[in-house]
Amino acid sequence: RWGATSNTASVGFVITPVNDPPQIAPDPTQPDPTGPWPVDPNVPGGGSGGANNPLNVVYEGSWQQITPDLLQAVDPDSSASQVQYLIKSAPSHGRLAYSADGGVTFTTLGVGSSFTQADVEAGRIYYLNNGDEPTGTGYPDAPDDLFTFALSDGADEVATSQFWIYVQPVNDAPVVTAPAGPIQSTDTSIDVPGFTVGDPDLADGAIPGIETDTMQVTVRLLDAAGNPLPQSAYAGVILSVTAGGATIDGDTDGAGPDQAHDGVNGVLVLRGTLDEINAALATLKVEFADDRDATYQVQVIADDRVRDEATGALIDTVPGGAVDPSANGGPLNQPEVPLPARF
Repeated sequence: RWGATSNTASVGFVITPVNDPPQIAPDPTQPDPTGPWPVDPNVPGGGSGGANNPLNVVYEGSWQQITPDLLQAVDPDSSASQVQYLIKSAPSHGRLAYSADGGVTFTTLGVGSSFTQADVEAGRIYYLNNGDEPTGTGYPDAPDDLFTFALSDGADEVATSQFWIYVQPVNDAPVVTAPAGPIQSTDTSIDVPGFTVGDPDLADGAIPGIETDTMQVTVRLLDAAGNPLPQSAYAGVILSVTAGGATIDGDTDGAGPDQAHDGVNGVLVLRGTLDEINAALATLKVEFADDRDATYQVQVIADDRVRDEATGALIDTVPGGAVDPSANGGPLNQPEVPLPARF
């Protein structure tokens, strides 16, 4: 009938939820995905937008935390503890590690291990560099190190992604090699060949602003017990070289000839390139003005901090190229103590 209403009926239906897999960019060159972060009770209100950004400021041989601004997955229906990073390949020049005590102790995370987004947010994930010499480049050049991972929320696993790492080089200590000894001599003029110096930083070329092909070497005498001779004991002693092209230290501070380190009645200081220094050391000679019935040791100390070759003044720089005003050139650009060798 026109205008009449039928009886009421209801129909039931079930909505089956479909899991949304976690997402992250395949590498730092790719766009980050949009979407909400995994739910984390420690992050009120949460956030949105993924991140796969390179680690840029790790110094050679040091370690650094991997934080959420570097590694952040998005997943609308999982918690931060459910989103896992499954390690598919480990770093080649260091290791990925877990620390629950702020970097006091570390547990290595190798291939087959995993960590969660909650671990990243809690500051428990670190990269530890092994000290291999890096290229000193930065993004977007090829990284110095990386690891690969797959994301999983327990239900779905997504394709493998890369995390890139750039390592800043620092000055490694030079190496001094001494000849086999002792040298027995009844002469007052003694040739002492066999000392050589090396610089591991120069194996792949100089590092601009941090390491150059320059070296300062100090040659001095020790007594039989290994104690440095006092200045008074150098009277009548000449330490000399006759080849190589290295600069022999003169009056470096304007205080007069007595301040020179030219090997005459005192220590000998040489400055030059690695090849020049080694050529000079190959001709090293010790001369005494009189016949001495004594035992001496010759010690060579290498210092590869950047200096003015003419004056010896430190012009050392810190990583990044800025001139360091401190007298020692900065802790990241020198060995803690000069490295000696003796015989």
